[in-house]
Amino acid sequence: MQVYTVMSTDRRDYDISFEQRKLGCFKNKDKALKCAKEGFEEIKKIYAEEMEKYSDKELYPDDEWDSGALWVEEDYEGGYYCISYGADEDYESHQVCVDEWEVEE
Repeated sequence: MQVYTVMSTDRRDYDISFEQRKLGCFKNKDKALKCAKEGFEEIKKIYAEEMEKYSDKELYPDDEWDSGALWVEEDYEGGYYCISYGADEDYESHQVCVDEWEVEE
C-alpha cells in the first residue's frame, strides 16, 4: 500500500536553523498533492513581504549566484514547492514536499 506524507521545512542561515512540520499523511496521492499546494500557498502569504523585497531586480539581480534574489519552484505533479531568498546570514528557504512510502498491510 502506498502512503503519502506532506512535510514543510524552513531553513534559515543555510543549515544553522532548521524546522520541519508534518502537514498530513494520506492514502490518496491527489489529496496529498492538494495539501502540499495549500501548504505552499500559506507559506507564500506568510512570507509575502520578503518575497516582494527579494524580487526587486535592481537590489537583487538574479544573474549573480550570490545576489540573494528570490527563487521560486513549483512542481504540482511531483509535489515539491520551494521559495528561497537572501544570502549568507539572511538566507531563508521554505519548502513543502510530498514523500511516497510503501507500507505493508
